[in-house]
Amino acid sequence: FVVKNVDRFASGVLPMYFKHSNFSSFARQLNFYGFRKLKAEPILTADFDARTACYVRFYHEKFQRSRPELLAQIKRATKSDQQSKDDVEI
Repeated sequence: FVVKNVDRFASGVLPMYFKHSNFSSFARQLNFYGFRKLKAEPILTADFDARTACYVRFYHEKFQRSRPELLAQIKRATKSDQQSKDDVEI
């Protein structure tokens, strides 16, 4: 999904659902649920679009339009999930 105006989203949308209006905190919570921030850098200078350069994009493979049945599979990472990532043998 795309946030087109971070300031408006933080001041208008976040307070309706959270106790804060801090976009960075919201993005951090998304990371706990497996969402990843997509880079907005154009590959070529000619591909640069000033209108969309400030958009913030997030991705999760289970967050898809017209696929509400996938939402139940989006879970918050637990401490044990993080532990297992850290326990990789070298």
